[in-house]
Amino acid sequence: PTPIWIVWLAVNVFFIAFVIIMMYYGSLVKSNKIINLAMVFFVLDILSRYIGFWMDLSGYFAFSLLAMGGGALLIGGALVMPKWYKKLTKNR
Repeated sequence: PTPIWIVWLAVNVFFIAFVIIMMYYGSLVKSNKIINLAMVFFVLDILSRYIGFWMDLSGYFAFSLLAMGGGALLIGGALVMPKWYKKLTKNR
């Protein structure tokens, strides 16, 4: 149903916005602990969405698409996250 999708989308947008604000605040007050906490919440959100999509989809084709997309996301994240983290925690 459409209302459920709208609420789901709004909650996800709100959560990602909150994580971005946490990272900005952590870099503003120069606190690595806040930045680390925001990164942990970001990774947990991505993992929970991945598992949720996996449970919603059925069949081998849908699972293979999800596995390939998740693999690409993990590889991309592994390349981008260390650079992003170093930029956020620079001069601390």
